[in-house]
Order: sequence, then structure tokens, then C-alpha cells
Amino acid sequence: MRNLLVGLVGLVTAGAVFNPRPAQAWHEIGHMSVALIAYRQLDDGQQKKVQEILKEHPHFDLFLSADAPADARPDEWVVMRAAIWPDWVRSPRSAGQGMTKIKEEFNRPSWHFVNKPIRHLVGADPTTRATIEENIGNPKKDRGEVLKKLPDLLAGLNGPNNGDLPSLVSTSLKPTINASESRAIALCWVLHLVGDLHQPLHAAALFSKDSVDGDRGGNGFIIRWQNRAADLHSIWDGGFGWDELKGSDGSQYAAVDLLVRDLSKRIKPTQQDLGVTSPDAWSEESLKLAQTMAYFVNGKLLPGVFVGPLEHRPHAADLDKLPDGYGTRVQEVAEQRVTLAGCRLKNVLADLSK
Repeated sequence: MRNLLVGLVGLVTAGAVFNPRPAQAWHEIGHMSVALIAYRQLDDGQQKKVQEILKEHPHFDLFLSADAPADARPDEWVVMRAAIWPDWVRSPRSAGQGMTKIKEEFNRPSWHFVNKPIRHLVGADPTTRATIEENIGNPKKDRGEVLKKLPDLLAGLNGPNNGDLPSLVSTSLKPTINASESRAIALCWVLHLVGDLHQPLHAAALFSKDSVDGDRGGNGFIIRWQNRAADLHSIWDGGFGWDELKGSDGSQYAAVDLLVRDLSKRIKPTQQDLGVTSPDAWSEESLKLAQTMAYFVNGKLLPGVFVGPLEHRPHAADLDKLPDGYGTRVQEVAEQRVTLAGCRLKNVLADLSK
């Protein structure tokens, strides 16, 4: 982290700005970094194959290649933007852009996560415990589909006929995308979901006497963070700093480039880590980190308040302070997971050219 801060000082000297932006799923900086780490490890032929696929995306001009900073390498910018396209389609666009149905056709909120249960049953009476188990086992509850959909996307990308990608990536009653377009969309999802699975709170939900239906990956667990009330999920998604980084002239590319160079120099995943190729295994790693590093410190649950989706958040003044050093552990785990996700994604992308 010290080396990164030194680099940031250099950016400030060069006219960099640091403007807070709303955190999105595993935040834009994080997703872009995962994709760039992977892309830069590919050989020329593999990079060319990725570009060939993405150029067929129906939103290539509108989003993937749009708004490129002057300092950005065009091909790297396309890959970075492709990695955040699944978040971009979560909000419908204006009719003037011809995008009024983009949310209905391409948005998949349930694909971004899986809520594997963490049980914290301290103080829960037998009735409450039974309710928790019933909720965990209820097939009608939305617990996330990333572990179902990512394998389908990977199979479609590498299959001879691209599987059933058109029907998988679009819900339109009259599909308007062809096989090449659907493959590009699927690649965007793969770039994104490999990153999501490495974020601890995209793989877990805490069930307790105060959250019998689960806290939705920390979205319903409010803590005191930098003298404000914030949900735990947003902190692990990037509220700890990366979402504030921008390079010279506000360049997002420069910020990601700086972060990727710093992480690639400092963090070297082992061959054993890189040999773990199963999405389910990645989620199990994240689940363990959620339990040991996100929700609990030394076996003790973080101080906070559980709230439902429509309940008001408490004021920061009504919440206890977090344990000393918690922000540092968030940063360290996030750096490790982003780097590992990028290195594992590299192997996924390399398979596209085989």
C-alpha cells in the first residue's frame, strides 16, 4: 500500500484529482483492474482474439469504446469497459440513445452474487433458529445465480456453437442479437463475474437473530465507517478508497493503470492459487474470507445494526467504532483478491484462442 500511495502523490503532482464516486458492485476501479491484470498477461494473439469478440458487442460504440481518456490505450480501454458493462446495464438509458429496453433485455441482478449462509446464532432461541434454517433452505428466496450462470457462460464461449448464448444473455421476446453479439455479451459477463466471485461479500450472507432472512451480503448490515453510517457491502465493494482514484485530468484509465502496475509488482499469486479453476472453489474462498475477515474480528461480530431493505439506517453517532485496523485489513484482502482474480481470469481468456 505504501508504494501505491507514493504513486498517488506523483499523480497529484501531475494534476490528478480524487473525486468520490458512488460504489458499484466490486466498484469500477476494482473490476477494471481485474480485467487489465488479465489482459496484460495475454500474448498478442490472445489479446487479438479478445478484441475480435468484443468488437461484435451491440454496445461497442455506445459504451465499450466510448469516453476513452486521451492517455488510454484503445484496446485496454475496451476490455476495462467491457468488465463494467454488466453494471452499466443495471440502469435503463434514455430513449434518445435508443436504450429504453436495455435493463429488461440485458440486466441480470441475480447473476452478480451467491448468498452462501454464515450462521451467527448467538442469542437466537429455538424458534428463531428454526426460522433461519427454513429461510436458508427456501428455494423461493433469491440467493444469487452466479454459480449457475458463470459455468454456462464459459461453456458457451468455448463451445463450437456457442451453446445457447443468445437466449442466455437476452430476455427479449424477439431476440435482436446474433451469435457473435451474444458471445461478446457473454465475454463481458465473464470479465465481470470472475471479479465478483472474488469479493467476499458477493459470496456470503449473515443469518442471525437480528437478520433471520440474511443480510444480503452485508447490504443490510450498517456499520460506522469514517464517521458515517454505511452498509458493510459497500465498504468491501470499494468504499475504502479506490472509488476516489482518478488520474491526470480525471482519467480513470491512469488510476487503473497505476493500481495494476502496483499490485502486479507487489502481489504474486502462487501456482497453487492459480491452479484453483472452479468458480465454486473461488466462492468458497470468498465465503471463508467473509467469515474470518469481513464480518468478524478475532471471532467477534463487528459492531453494527441489521436493517431490512426498506428500513431507515441509524445515524453514525448511534453506532460503535470499528476495531482498530479494520480498514487496513479490508484494503489488504481486496488487493489480494483483485490480483488473484485477474491472474485467474487470464487463464480463462487464454482459452478463447484455442
